Amino acid sequence: MSEQSKNLTYMGVVKKGVDNIEANILEMRQSQDIRTIPVDLTDYIYKKFREIEEDKENLKFAANYALARMYNAVSFITMVDKYTRTYFSVVISFLLESIQRRGVDIFYVIDNTIPDDRFEGITHLFELCKITVVTPNKGNLSYKEVEEHLVTAMKDMVNIVYIEKDASVNYVEKVMALSNKSKEISPDSNYTVCFRNEAPIQDAPVVFISTKDKKKTG
Repeated sequence: MSEQSKNLTYMGVVKKGVDNIEANILEMRQSQDIRTIPVDLTDYIYKKFREIEEDKENLKFAANYALARMYNAVSFITMVDKYTRTYFSVVISFLLESIQRRGVDIFYVIDNTIPDDRFEGITHLFELCKITVVTPNKGNLSYKEVEEHLVTAMKDMVNIVYIEKDASVNYVEKVMALSNKSKEISPDSNYTVCFRNEAPIQDAPVVFISTKDKKKTG
């Protein structure tokens, strides 16, 4: 192993994928190149993860950072088009899969005031990353229904994001208690749990562009 590889950490690789989400998507859009940046970044993540000496605690910290940075990014993104979708479904999805393959599952709990259009954008982009999004704010779910979805997700050992809008229901404490029982529910899982109740400020509406590039505001 080279000296450079010895100094490389999971956090360093994760930051490469998530710290410049908005700028990378903008570059893809401006160059009308949907392939180069995602291919380069997934290749970088694949190679560097193989070189890093295993450090589970650093990986857990990096995983929580990745979700926090993703949440910040999707809270400020104002256009969801083919470039945005490709970046999340390819780069971010591959990054999270790489983290999971090394034994860390993510359970991220969000309790914020979220406008409807931004809520739609957040859930859509997280789901593109193969994250199971559970929220009582779609379908007016009872806590029992929320718990059933979360237990199923934990048994499947998938990455989970629970989103609860402020001034709607009040399940967060129960969800946090449930997340701390993940080993009982799914003995082979290894969830790192993070709670987020501070939202970035973003007033601009989100514009959704379909796969056929027809605009609609979400």
